[in-house]
Amino acid sequence: FWTSASKRGFQLSDATRLLSRNTSQLCCLDGQKGSLAPGYDADLVIWDPEREFVVTPYLGGTLQGLVHATLVRGRLVYRDGSFCPEPLGKHLLVSPRQNQTPKL
Repeated sequence: FWTSASKRGFQLSDATRLLSRNTSQLCCLDGQKGSLAPGYDADLVIWDPEREFVVTPYLGGTLQGLVHATLVRGRLVYRDGSFCPEPLGKHLLVSPRQNQTPKL
């Protein structure tokens, strides 16, 4: 996402809006996810938006924006190539909303 978006002039605030806030609204989870505020899940990605990395040695493609760590509900689940030994995610069941469109 970031490789293409940054070339098109998107800013980090655009990425936050599109990948966090709007996504949580589309999934009817905007009261629990998509914001850094009291009462919300502390889901974070720590990344370097300028760092490039090779996708596959066979295709030789590179992407921009290397993830260093991921936290789910405040708990570290990924760090520099290593994953947490036990799954910490949980199923999120939500009821559908009637006639609501997220703000883009």
